[in-house]
Amino acid sequence: MFEKIKKVHILAVGGIGMSAICLLLLKKGIKVSGSDKFKSSLILELIEKGLEFLKETDSLDNEVELVVCSSAISNDHPQRIQALNTNILTIHRSKALTELMKCKKTLLVAGTHGKTTTSSLLVHCLKHLNQKPSYAIGGLFSSGGQHADFDEGEYFIAEADESDGSFLSYDPTGIIVTNIDQDHMDYWENMERLKRGFYQFMSLCSDRKLCIFYKDDPVLGKLNFPGTTYGQSLNSDFKLLYDKSSSVGRDFLFLSEKGNLVKGSLLLNGQHNVLNALSVFSLLSCLGFEEKGIIEALGAFNGVDRRCQIKGTVGDTLWIDDYGHHPSEIKTTLQGIKDRYPGKSLTVIFQPHRFSRTKDLWDAFHHSFFHEDELIITDIYGAHEVNHHNIHSSDLAVKLSSKLLKPVSYSPRNALKELIITTDIAVTFGAGDITDLFNEVKKG
Repeated sequence: MFEKIKKVHILAVGGIGMSAICLLLLKKGIKVSGSDKFKSSLILELIEKGLEFLKETDSLDNEVELVVCSSAISNDHPQRIQALNTNILTIHRSKALTELMKCKKTLLVAGTHGKTTTSSLLVHCLKHLNQKPSYAIGGLFSSGGQHADFDEGEYFIAEADESDGSFLSYDPTGIIVTNIDQDHMDYWENMERLKRGFYQFMSLCSDRKLCIFYKDDPVLGKLNFPGTTYGQSLNSDFKLLYDKSSSVGRDFLFLSEKGNLVKGSLLLNGQHNVLNALSVFSLLSCLGFEEKGIIEALGAFNGVDRRCQIKGTVGDTLWIDDYGHHPSEIKTTLQGIKDRYPGKSLTVIFQPHRFSRTKDLWDAFHHSFFHEDELIITDIYGAHEVNHHNIHSSDLAVKLSSKLLKPVSYSPRNALKELIITTDIAVTFGAGDITDLFNEVKKG
């Protein structure tokens, strides 16, 4: 498709997924324009690489032959309307990615939680193994580098997004599925449909041995899919025998499918990241890579921005930032932080993400917050949504205050930087602009 296209326009180009498409197209030498609500730092980097940035109200020029959008783009977006009225072909992001992945062996990572860290681990390991992979992932490497690139190797790694069902459009060589949890019910409506969607996705992998999934997940493990399993269960094909916190991350012992005991370490917190590493170890082992080389690569991975990322210190307080906004993600990450920093006092600042998701998960959040000493909840980050549900973070704070035996309060987003934080560790959670709070506090 793209070989015959002169120019592509991308809607909401500042999003992590759409910006990945932009980077790949620019790498192929295709002219790209894109629009968004404002120029983020990511968009400024894309402009330096050749992106022509437009306002959302600007008209598309005559060179544009294709428009790429995501499910988040409404039908009344002015440039989408222009494309329709002028017969410019408009395709979904997943279709564009499918076209870009052609002629490569596609390795996909799916699951409600852990996609970005796991796919980044997979990219890192293949680079370490001199495979020169291409990729499009949902986060920036902590060690630097782009979140999307073309290279000459045979593999292409990407995250498979279940939020709108678009993960069913791919043709994978290999798959990792980390878990299935209640999320994106605005699309799936109920858990039964979500489970059927994942089973259909896993069935896209023609070589069942290369479909790797987490045996111990309470939903995923019951799908009885005939693939390759990893986990702590004795009947897992690849087993985590033990792991423990270390001064720099985690130490672990795997039992490979071949019966080999494999020791290693990670520079990451939490058992969940050891399991993410085991999934990558499992897939690469099934693809025929040497176990020793995989373990060496895993031990050199520095992580992904916004995944339990240490931002720095203000006064005597260490600040950590995490993208987590689902109750299960928050609970798991907090457990990893407490394991890494035993005895330290902990304040959590949580920014709920999207009104619909916050409504769906309203009753689940009180299961997330057990490890902190103080919880501060700020305004819901609506993204593209309008608050049709009439919910507010202050109400969530009241609810959690009645459930949790610890201080819980609400603070408006624009007042957060004025808060006095005296704890040993402060953790910001959320997919929105809460990530900027550390710099706001540091500047005073």
